[in-house]
Amino acid sequence: MGNCYAAYRLGKLCFEGKAIPKNVPGAVDHLTASAEQGNPFAQYVYLDGREVPQDLDQAWDWFSAAAEQGNEYAQFFLAHFNDTQSSYASGHHQAASPPGADLPG
Repeated sequence: MGNCYAAYRLGKLCFEGKAIPKNVPGAVDHLTASAEQGNPFAQYVYLDGREVPQDLDQAWDWFSAAAEQGNEYAQFFLAHFNDTQSSYASGHHQAASPPGADLPG
């Protein structure tokens, strides 16, 4: 994949299944390729476990990479990781988010 942002957008489209047929394995492939190329927005895929199995260790690694690139949401998330991890363990999938923070679309 040449453009990490194009791979990210294609991965999102594959997850959504709106403009193109839903394809979760393809979405994971595109988002992983984008994340490996350094796109901090693609590095959130393993957190919530809605479309892929939740993997908090992998989520931590990707959020750390995003935070190192200056991603403020990832920095905030890492600062509150234990709170969020407890929330996920108890079945409450509402991660804390900083005021005004929107996940990229």
